[in-house]
This record gives sequence, structure tokens and C-alpha cells, in this order.
Amino acid sequence: MDQGLTSLLDHLNKAICARWITLQVPDTDGQRLRLIASVGVDGQAGNDPRIDSKDAAAKAFASGEIVLADGPASPSTRVKAGKQVGIRSLIYIPVKHDTQVIGVLSIGSEDVDAFRPETSSVLTAYA
Repeated sequence: MDQGLTSLLDHLNKAICARWITLQVPDTDGQRLRLIASVGVDGQAGNDPRIDSKDAAAKAFASGEIVLADGPASPSTRVKAGKQVGIRSLIYIPVKHDTQVIGVLSIGSEDVDAFRPETSSVLTAYA
């Protein structure tokens, strides 16, 4: 894991009081998203989803749009990392360079409705 990115994610995690944050980027073949930095999880948060899959992080990467899941009944909150730590809100934010999506920032919170529009706007600007 990249220590500089992990430190940056740690500061963001503390600022927004999230339970965990991960950063995934495409692998060298451009087929899967691989974890390069994480805070609050064991470093293996879920799997490395195929970019063309229905995984929420993959959807955010492919579409370039935020994917948000709130509440315990939301199917997206039942990912491995969510089950392990009681996550009730998830947001997946595409990380862009100019207009190109280069990664996905995934953030989990134990609070329902943790990612209100104003928080999402700040996180999008950060990404």
C-alpha cells in the first residue's frame, strides 16, 4: 500500500468521521480495480472487481458518476467490508484527472444518510 496515499486518506477519514475509506485504480490490464490505499479496514476490503461488473465501485468507475447506498436494507451495504464493520452508508466517488476517471474512492459510514449532498460535494471536489 502507498503510505502517502494512506496518510492522505487517514486525514480525510478523520475530517468526515467515516468508518473506512479505500482507493482503487485499474490494474495494468485495465480489467479490474485494485486496492492501492485504505484506512479503517484490513487492507483487503472485498475483492478486486472487474471494471465491467455490477460492483458499486466498478459502476462509479465506468459511469464517472457517484454511486450512493444508504440504510441497512440497501443491497450495496451488504458488501464484505460493510458486513464486517456495520456499515450503513456507502459512497463511491470517481477520481478524475481532467475528464478521465482514474480511480474510485469508496467511503463507508456506520451512520444512515451519512453522505448528504453537501458532504458529497466536498468529497467530489476532493477526489
